[in-house]
Amino acid sequence: MKNLLLIITLIFSTNVFAEWILVTRTDYGDTFWYESKSIEKSNDEVWVWLRTRYPEPTKNGHNSDKSYFKINCHEYSFQLLSSTYYKDKNWTKEVVSDKNKTEKSFIPRNSMMDMLAKITC
Repeated sequence: MKNLLLIITLIFSTNVFAEWILVTRTDYGDTFWYESKSIEKSNDEVWVWLRTRYPEPTKNGHNSDKSYFKINCHEYSFQLLSSTYYKDKNWTKEVVSDKNKTEKSFIPRNSMMDMLAKITC
């Protein structure tokens, strides 16, 4: 019975995390994943969710965040549409959510956003 419970747990936990795919880990220890199943594309634009885990809490006490981006593949630019910050490293204890859009920025070469754009565009 314990083996059956373990197998069922592994199957369901694998499915829960399977849609989040590692983009990169920085030299500073930040880790980034994108959510592959919810990517939306229209013409030259892509909308994608990105999770970040920090090795140490930020100055505001955040250990992780989840952000929603719009990437323009033709202009090679991005815009942050919303962010939610978490007290824990597993995106469960929400601290604050920000729905304010940022200005459009061009994607710097060799950045995490460059990697994400190359994957999603």
